[in-house]
Amino acid sequence: MPTLSKIFVAASFFYLLVGAFLGVLLSLSKVFPEFRFLFLVPVHIDFMIFGWFFNFVAGVAWWILPRLKEGTYRGNPIFTAITFILVNLGLIISFLSTFFKSDFLKSFSSLRFFSYLLFSSGIFIFVFQIFRRIKPPPIISNPKK
Repeated sequence: MPTLSKIFVAASFFYLLVGAFLGVLLSLSKVFPEFRFLFLVPVHIDFMIFGWFFNFVAGVAWWILPRLKEGTYRGNPIFTAITFILVNLGLIISFLSTFFKSDFLKSFSSLRFFSYLLFSSGIFIFVFQIFRRIKPPPIISNPKK
C-alpha cells in the first residue's frame, strides 16, 4: 500500500472515531435535553461524509485502481496530496465554523461556505487525477498509407 493511501486511511479512521464521538454527544442531547450539542450536527455530518467516507474511498482508490503504464504507476502524487490537504483543511474550517456564526443569517457561516469550496475543489482534483486510471486516453495508431 502506498504511503498516500496509508495517510488517507489513517485520517479516515481518525474522523470515524471523532464522528462517532460527536454522534454520541448528539444522542445524549436527545436523551438529556439539558445537554445542548445540536450545534454539532453539521460538523458530525461533515466528519462522517468527507472525513471518514471520502478519505477512506480516496485512499483505497489511490491504492487499488489500475495503474498507468507510462511514468509513475499511479500518476502524479502531488494532486492526491493536494486533495488530502484541501479536504482536511476544509474539515478543520468546518469545525471552527460552528463557533463563528453570522448574526445576519443564523444558519449560514461564511467559513462553512469556504470549507465546502475546499471540499469541492479537493474532490474535483481527485476525480481529475483518478479519471485517467479509470478510462485511459485512446491509443491512436498510424494508418498505413
